[in-house]
Amino acid sequence: AKSADAYISEGAEKLRQHIRQMEYNNGFVAGPVKRIVNNVVGLGIRFQSRVKADETYFSPPESMVKIRERDAQLFNALAERGFKRWAKQADVRLLANWSKIQRLVQAELIRSGEALIVGRTSKRPGRFVPYCLEVLEIDRLGTPFDELRNPLIKNGIEYDSEGVPVAYWIMKEHPGDTLKVIGRKTDSYERIPAYNANGTRKVLHLFDILRPEQSRGFSEYAAGLKDFQDLDRYREAEIMAALEDACMTGFVKTERPDDYQGAYTVADSDEDDAGNTQRIHEFAPNKWHYLQPGEDVHIHSPQRPNDQLDHLVNHLLRGPSNALDIPPEVLAQNWQGMNYSNA
Repeated sequence: AKSADAYISEGAEKLRQHIRQMEYNNGFVAGPVKRIVNNVVGLGIRFQSRVKADETYFSPPESMVKIRERDAQLFNALAERGFKRWAKQADVRLLANWSKIQRLVQAELIRSGEALIVGRTSKRPGRFVPYCLEVLEIDRLGTPFDELRNPLIKNGIEYDSEGVPVAYWIMKEHPGDTLKVIGRKTDSYERIPAYNANGTRKVLHLFDILRPEQSRGFSEYAAGLKDFQDLDRYREAEIMAALEDACMTGFVKTERPDDYQGAYTVADSDEDDAGNTQRIHEFAPNKWHYLQPGEDVHIHSPQRPNDQLDHLVNHLLRGPSNALDIPPEVLAQNWQGMNYSNA
């Protein structure tokens, strides 16, 4: 019954934190993120200049120029070489190149459902081109406390009268880096216009629109979390059962334990009323447990892992693979039964 933004904003922060935590600790979550990024981005977008000879170019319109073949080839080579130089310095922090930025954005779209990129002009000496990009975690996009009643600002995005984004309110620091208090005021935010003065985009807020009037993103992983939870619970139960099977090898009943594999257990220094030492009983791999008189023998037969383990694991992985819209074999890196044709 709620709008898309109201539904998303209810648990978006906790959802992002949960998926990030799973990505750090669960290979079934971390692996697909890497594989999707590798397949979608690869080496990334690479610039190719295609200025052709004998075509007319003008800037401004009153000064038209006809390009010669030699000049066109020279320009293309210099433009591509210049873009490669910029690509190495594309990140405002100089920590990532142009390819890495694309990979960061694609991964963030998968895990958080939205990505935030700001175009910056750096004054740092030595930059080939001052223009660079800043990739921000979506946690920093929010509405200042003293602007909560402003009807034109919603979920950190400021709109005009037609509903077009005109500015983004971005926290100057990540909310997880400092003591989080209720109600950050405007001086804790940077109001960044959505467009530059020449009309080009200054802020790229990327997300997949699922419903009309939606302005924030929702992680694709959300639809598969229930199956991931069931998978974790089932695998943990099977592993615990298998460990128990491996340790409990068997039980032996004997009236004279001193005559039977005496070196396998340790005698206690305490003696009973008959002067016999008491044996210490324990469960451990490759050890025997000596029973008390009157107890029965039982040789434990391992029953784990369950014969249906692989089948059920593959079944539970279908939910997340459908949520991410990739084949279960790709999600789980399970190529059994695959050949060139059906792959």
